[in-house]
Amino acid sequence: MLIKSRQDDEKMVMGLFSLLPGLKEIAHLNGELAEYQKSSRTLYVWQENPQSQIQGLLGVEQINPELLLVRHIILTPGVRSQEHYFQMLDNLQHLNQDSFIMGSLATQKLVQHWRQASSQAPA
Repeated sequence: MLIKSRQDDEKMVMGLFSLLPGLKEIAHLNGELAEYQKSSRTLYVWQENPQSQIQGLLGVEQINPELLLVRHIILTPGVRSQEHYFQMLDNLQHLNQDSFIMGSLATQKLVQHWRQASSQAPA
């Protein structure tokens, strides 16, 4: 389940971002968080169910009303699986039914696999 990140999620968000190789330094991490303060970017936290802890982070940018760019998709090591990544993207599509979801250079391969799997899923 995806939920828009709130101010009180900041420590968890920083911890999840620090799982990415390029964001281990606090200056880079703070810079990335500042970028998400812009109106076109949104951070979502992900929980497998409402009773579980935050286990993932999804950062998206609204390019235009019909296009969403997945900039970051992060899961904690304990739940890192293709199934959970796909659940996050399914949730994002459900929240943005009229938008096409595309990946950045870092997330493009995963988004493409999700799209292929979704198109093959029985209706």
